[in-house]
Amino acid sequence: MIQSIEIGRKEDGNRSIADKIIKRLHDLEKTAGSNHGRWAWELLQNAKDSIADNGRTVDVKLSYINDTITLFP
Repeated sequence: MIQSIEIGRKEDGNRSIADKIIKRLHDLEKTAGSNHGRWAWELLQNAKDSIADNGRTVDVKLSYINDTITLFP
């Protein structure tokens, strides 16, 4: 019986997490138009954060031509 309760609790927790993810995805879809350039900022911020504690640097070169963004290593 205790095992059954524990399994139910885990299932409820997983369902709650899944519901939160679905809600967040719907929220992101609603704001996609106003955040269309946010991905570039997030990409750069994640790169910076990944090396923040080890003294390394990140150099990024981007080109924006004819509505196309190109990233150069």
